[in-house]
Amino acid sequence: MDIIKMLMQSQSKIIMVGDPRQVTYYTHFSRKYSKYKNGNIVDFIKKECINKKLDCIIDEITLKDSWRNNQLICDVSNRVFLNYLPNVSLHKEVSSHDGVFFVKSNDIEHYLEKYKPLQLRDTRRKKVNENYPVLNFGESKGKTVKRALIYPTKPILSWFEDHTSNLAFSSRCKLYVALTRAIHSVAIVCDKDISVEGISNYYRSN
Repeated sequence: MDIIKMLMQSQSKIIMVGDPRQVTYYTHFSRKYSKYKNGNIVDFIKKECINKKLDCIIDEITLKDSWRNNQLICDVSNRVFLNYLPNVSLHKEVSSHDGVFFVKSNDIEHYLEKYKPLQLRDTRRKKVNENYPVLNFGESKGKTVKRALIYPTKPILSWFEDHTSNLAFSSRCKLYVALTRAIHSVAIVCDKDISVEGISNYYRSN
């Protein structure tokens, strides 16, 4: 049933919660609602609901902050979508290995053995160590883990090198989801020597 018809027929209050930064799958009629793609849910509510005399309240503040990620992870993930209010960490859990790190390919096995992160990749075509848990970016949405290890795509790596580089909306969503799965630490596989504020380089002696 069309969501607008459902809302108009309903006599009770409906609360819907969503994050436009996490659009990894589309479940609507993409052709009919194409003007609202790329996370434009607020425009959808304003034009499709409020204009049809539905009583709607849009709250972009109450649930914006994170009970999952520490502030170090929030600081990096906030840069993926600069047009949204930044998330603030709401917990103070501390571990022996907190933050966001670049890990070189030849250190992956050591990192996996030492920290046992959830491996995150774009597609199953990316070969990883199957002895450790692994999910595609989209599959991981909603998950909470202590640590994550991201195998970035070339466009995502280019974005880390230069935040002004063009990164497609779908790739930004996948990156945002991947960055925000972990409580304590996120590692990103990167063999280039690049400097990014808030991201440390991991060495085996860490």
